[in-house]
Amino acid sequence: MKTRAAVLRGTGQDFEVTELDLDPPQAGEVLIRYVAAGLCHSDEHLRHGDIVPRFPMVGGHEGAGIIEEVGEGVTRLQPGDHVICSFLPVCGHCRWCSTGKSNLCDLGANLLVGCLADGTYRFHSGGEDFGGMCMLGTFSERAVISEHSAIKVDPDLPLDKVVLIGCGVPTGFGSAVHAAATEAGDTIAIYGIGGIGINAVQGAALAGARNVVAIDPLANKREIAEQLGATHSCETAEQAQELITELTRGVGADKAIVTVGVVTSDVVTNAFNAIRKGGTVVVTGLAEADPGQPVRFRRPVPRHPADGGALPVRRPEAGRADHHHLHPRPGQPGLPGPAGRQERPRRDRVWRLSLARPPRRRAGRAGRPARGGRRPSWGCGESARCSPSRWRPAGTW
Repeated sequence: MKTRAAVLRGTGQDFEVTELDLDPPQAGEVLIRYVAAGLCHSDEHLRHGDIVPRFPMVGGHEGAGIIEEVGEGVTRLQPGDHVICSFLPVCGHCRWCSTGKSNLCDLGANLLVGCLADGTYRFHSGGEDFGGMCMLGTFSERAVISEHSAIKVDPDLPLDKVVLIGCGVPTGFGSAVHAAATEAGDTIAIYGIGGIGINAVQGAALAGARNVVAIDPLANKREIAEQLGATHSCETAEQAQELITELTRGVGADKAIVTVGVVTSDVVTNAFNAIRKGGTVVVTGLAEADPGQPVRFRRPVPRHPADGGALPVRRPEAGRADHHHLHPRPGQPGLPGPAGRQERPRRDRVWRLSLARPPRRRAGRAGRPARGGRRPSWGCGESARCSPSRWRPAGTW
């Protein structure tokens, strides 16, 4: 089978649309026709060398589509199923999955290699093997992926909206709810309102935080943050520091969440200086290879001897989110049915996240960054989320 895909052949190069050969699905694999794909900052990290994968690589790790064929032994899915792709495959039985840490599943070992679980590739061209980013390669018309990377959803759900649940939503939501463990009455500072940060805002608000302070230099992002749960917004870290001091009567924020596009020592320093004693800083982002500057504390950070003097820093993998639990599944209680009827939730709390409210930018020729340029390090360009778009094979990304 032939498929057109946007591929990356090396660091510093642009995505190139080309035709590839696609193998049929093997045991435990499925053939998916992508309907929507999201453009995440992680795709730009590959292009700029912040993350160096095995090249060549088919880009894209947020995707949603329709299953067209299943391989031997696949029982969870069948042709015609609508699915969301999880950028972290979940086997369900490794040490991590069996202890409630599916975001650390051993199947994720090949995320930056792009091969499937058996070590082989499904994309080829001219005798060369092409990997798929996060074992998905959603910047393609079709792909063969592991059944553990696809989660079935109701066919009436719009795939160009729920595709965001594949990466940005659970990562941001999990950073606030799971990694930061936001509690009712907390004051939360969130640095960088991009695709992850805007969902950290929603997560903190839904978890009952008293004050959610969104910090971003772009006014439109601050406006969106206030629409989706932020109680306050600030343009600079200095303004946020002053505001947090006033809101907490000098105590400081309970938690600070760093979700900027490229993490620097300055933003981590600001996050530490904003928290109270015993507070927590969650860093959900990629740091520069050699930032060159240490983290500088405005005041001493108390360390408990029982923690070995460790600083209160958490580095969540995918926001410690369980993708299979967060994805809407057919018949899952707490989700509207086809007629809009709300079934009784099976848990005490049902999270209601907005996926369509913020104004969004379409990915593609008109929405790509300037040639050779990179987006601001505070998030994903000028939008709170680079939204998904239906696949358009023509043109250069």
